Amino acid sequence: MSPTAIKNRAYFPGLDVLKYVLAILIVAAHCQFLKELPKPLYLCIGIFEGFAVPTFFAVSAFIFCSKIDKPGILKHTLKRIVRIFGVWYVLMFPVAYYTFIRHCNIKELLFAIALSCTFQSYWFFKALFINISMLYFSIKWKKCLFYVGLTGGALIFLGWNYNKLLHFFEPSFSAYFAFFYHIGAVFIGALCYKLYERNALKRLSPAALLLMLAVGVALSMAYMQEVYCVVQLIIPLILIPLFLQLRITDEHRCKRLRELSILYFAMQFFFMWLYGFTLKTVAPQYPWLLSIMDISLVKFAAIMGPVYVLSNIVLKYEPRYPFLKYLH
Repeated sequence: MSPTAIKNRAYFPGLDVLKYVLAILIVAAHCQFLKELPKPLYLCIGIFEGFAVPTFFAVSAFIFCSKIDKPGILKHTLKRIVRIFGVWYVLMFPVAYYTFIRHCNIKELLFAIALSCTFQSYWFFKALFINISMLYFSIKWKKCLFYVGLTGGALIFLGWNYNKLLHFFEPSFSAYFAFFYHIGAVFIGALCYKLYERNALKRLSPAALLLMLAVGVALSMAYMQEVYCVVQLIIPLILIPLFLQLRITDEHRCKRLRELSILYFAMQFFFMWLYGFTLKTVAPQYPWLLSIMDISLVKFAAIMGPVYVLSNIVLKYEPRYPFLKYLH
């Protein structure tokens, strides 16, 4: 697809497939999927899971940049993020109250509401809101600001990761400023779109991209502390062009995968909480149940199963009940 065609039709079905895969990887990561495997194999799975969140941010930025010249696109995008976050926040408020709000003071609550979140990983929506806004103004105001953001975001990402690995210091405020962590991934996604717009990514064949992916995983396994953070940051530059080259004819199904990816991400946390609650309160009374629930594959199936079913029910009945669209 040419850059001209992109402007007229900013839709990339291959990226919908990628977002669906990433959503499942995120659920798997939260479940410590297959943690019982030998360490090298589990490490390999963990590396792929670690790619998921940065790449999800990068894909979101790529798609946003493809529409950036559309009038009102920033307002439309931010309203959608706020709407999805608000709906799920209301739905999850009882869990938030039980797990966090009733245990914290006013200062902690205000900080969590403003900058982090009161439960699980809904910080993602706030981070996306802030980072997309920063990306938009860096592109629209001055061209040099984009490269300042790209460089600064990459340095923040690498610095934060290396600090977590090597423990240079313990930032007490880290949970409240999680959105800083993925500025680099957002700007990498925008850079990827700039390269795509100039047809630079077409020069990379799927075989070359798969080889680069394999090399990145191998280097991460061999030199985890030294290179994994770097690979995490550049992996979107491999995965995005790889999935863009997928030959897809059923765009309707791809759109459904995109909608499912948001539902999977948002819905998983209720079932994770329910699973953890059962593990702490019910399972200890039954040793056999405790041992079964401790198996990561069981946990993944118990969470992903109802998430899959309910997400598809939402999409099935959405035409009849239009308010369901606000869930994704």
